[in-house]
Amino acid sequence: MTFPVWTDQTLQYLRERKIKSEEKALEALDRIKDTNIQLSQTTNPIHKAMHFRNVMKAHEDLEYSGYNTYNKMSLEQRDMIHLSGGLHLCSSGSSAWTKKDNGWFGGNNHVSLGSASVSQGEREEQEKKILTERELESVAFDGLRRRSRRENE
Repeated sequence: MTFPVWTDQTLQYLRERKIKSEEKALEALDRIKDTNIQLSQTTNPIHKAMHFRNVMKAHEDLEYSGYNTYNKMSLEQRDMIHLSGGLHLCSSGSSAWTKKDNGWFGGNNHVSLGSASVSQGEREEQEKKILTERELESVAFDGLRRRSRRENE
């Protein structure tokens, strides 16, 4: 599991980069849309080739904008836990995984175990919350509580 930790300056820089990448991505998406319209409207093979090349260039610009990377990063204030020394811990978006050995030639496959999150608070409050969640009974799809094994006997 990993939880990103950023300084104030780094977090501000990442937020600015995210905004710039979104602007570049939106511009590239607009070019893709416009060029696809032009591509479908022309019958000239030379113009079709030029429009196709422009669509591919816009897709490349979209990929190189960094939008996919920054979009996955949670940089919102509500997802940050403020630590001492001007550090910020991202509390969400981490995944837990392990490697599965597939023998001599199979290599290692990554197996997802789930996701993890961090919360801030007193230890006693967190333990109460965990115990409460564990004590919940399962509910059937029809909204009625399932009968326990003891009730069935």
